[in-house]
Amino acid sequence: MVQSQLQSFNLGFVQGSGLSLTLFLVLASNLNTLSSNNELIKFADDSTLWYQETRMLMLQWEFNHIQDWTKHNSMIINLGKTKEIIFTILESYLT
Repeated sequence: MVQSQLQSFNLGFVQGSGLSLTLFLVLASNLNTLSSNNELIKFADDSTLWYQETRMLMLQWEFNHIQDWTKHNSMIINLGKTKEIIFTILESYLT
């Protein structure tokens, strides 16, 4: 048996390869929301935050938490591809 020496590298893997998907899922396994009312959906190399809190401050806390996680794991959020969609229930439909 031959054992190779450990080497570090700072390169990613080709998007769409089976290895990059697996590595992302393993790496992102510890990325969770701060509030149990919210949900983080991870698919391939994308993540979606479902925010159900009523306080906008909590949304900022969730986003800061995700940004801190990405920095800690040497990842980058592509803010150019980041979108916000707000759904709300109108009061008139509730009565």
